[in-house]
Amino acid sequence: MSFRSLLIDVAVVTRLTEDGFDDYGNVVASWDEVHAALPCRLDDQGGTETTLNQDSIDRRATLFVEADAELTALDRVEIGEEVWEVTGQPVARRDTVGIHHQEVPLRRVVL
Repeated sequence: MSFRSLLIDVAVVTRLTEDGFDDYGNVVASWDEVHAALPCRLDDQGGTETTLNQDSIDRRATLFVEADAELTALDRVEIGEEVWEVTGQPVARRDTVGIHHQEVPLRRVVL
């Protein structure tokens, strides 16, 4: 079984970019699409539910992608209806030949 066959999800990856300044000198930013259909696998690691002044759910996951996928710690990943934040630099995992795949830490907060 190949690694590619394990990538059963498809992600849309967006990156925060600055589009200039508004009339008050504030930076205007937008999320631009970097990958329209990135093959991946989402390993949802569960989360915590907190009830203080409001209910919230904090979920963590790891995204597995191919070795040549370009993601940064400032990207967002959309899989289905869920939007995840990348929370750190992707980690390259090696085998005996070279980089085999990357693991990307994700976080999803639902308020």
